[in-house]
Amino acid sequence: METFIKADIFFFVTTVCLVVITLLASVLMLYIILLVRNIYIVSLDTKKEVLEILDAMKKTREYIEEKGSSVAGFVSAIMPKEKPVVKKRVRKARVIKE
Repeated sequence: METFIKADIFFFVTTVCLVVITLLASVLMLYIILLVRNIYIVSLDTKKEVLEILDAMKKTREYIEEKGSSVAGFVSAIMPKEKPVVKKRVRKARVIKE
């Protein structure tokens, strides 16, 4: 009779442990699914941004080919026109001869 009681205790403890492990595994799987879903959403956003960048680069290349292939044409298209900066004259130190 004592062996049946020990067996019942063993099966009860085993069942409780199995239920706890199953719950922990379920929670872990939920977090993994949420993580993979977030990674998928980020990858879609990244793909969208990369396509926009490629489109902008294509338009820039077409503009450069249209205006000319010179670097100066490209720089003048990108840079705003500013007034030239006037440099101040620096006086040289006088050397006194003795």
